[in-house]
Amino acid sequence: MFSELNFQNTLSFAQEMDAKDPLAHFRNEFYIPDFHTNTVRYFTGNSLGLQPKRVEKFLLEELGAWRKFGVEGHFEAKRRSMSRIMTIWTIASLVATSRS
Repeated sequence: MFSELNFQNTLSFAQEMDAKDPLAHFRNEFYIPDFHTNTVRYFTGNSLGLQPKRVEKFLLEELGAWRKFGVEGHFEAKRRSMSRIMTIWTIASLVATSRS
């Protein structure tokens, strides 16, 4: 889709690219800041980016294990977290590879 992109600095071009964006459906997976007067459209690439909506649930689970089991919860939490980390790492690797 983007290999033969002929960039145009126009609103219609931007709207066309938005309509073709295969990742557009992921927008609803993140919290979009709403403290500006206008809709936020740009996020710096040198940051954590937008907060995924799912992250709160995972953090609360880990905090719950810590609260309930103390140091022993660390070992159980590690098993759960490693599974998630490996999933995220795999997805990130696939995305990075597809952009090469």
